[in-house]
Amino acid sequence: MNTKTLGYEPSVFCLKTFFRKLNFIMNNPTFFEYFILKKFRNLVGEKMDLNLKLYIRQDAFILIPVLYFIGLILKETPFIPQWTHRWIQLSFAIFACLLYYGFLIQSVVQAILVTGTTMISEDLIKNTLHGINSAINKKDE
Repeated sequence: MNTKTLGYEPSVFCLKTFFRKLNFIMNNPTFFEYFILKKFRNLVGEKMDLNLKLYIRQDAFILIPVLYFIGLILKETPFIPQWTHRWIQLSFAIFACLLYYGFLIQSVVQAILVTGTTMISEDLIKNTLHGINSAINKKDE
């Protein structure tokens, strides 16, 4: 990523954007439903209620930025293959949920949901940054 063109450090912008988007998604379930499920309507065939507050426990939301930071650290580690990053995040989430909630199947379900939310958030951030960069590059040309 070209920091000269953007005029800011990408990692700082990523974190600010991540928290802003996570807060927006948590407070606006219709945004999540409209923009994310719009692509999956053909697969599902019916409207689904994906308000994250209904499925993820309130105290498990702290794992979302933790997993995001772990993902950022793993991306900077050259000897760990990229395909293992998601598995490491999922393993950490399962371990953390099992420690916090006890040895229950709900702990594993919470870990999977939190990891999935982290992946969706990372994709939102990546696509947003890609859109900003392409808009800046089009203006420069």
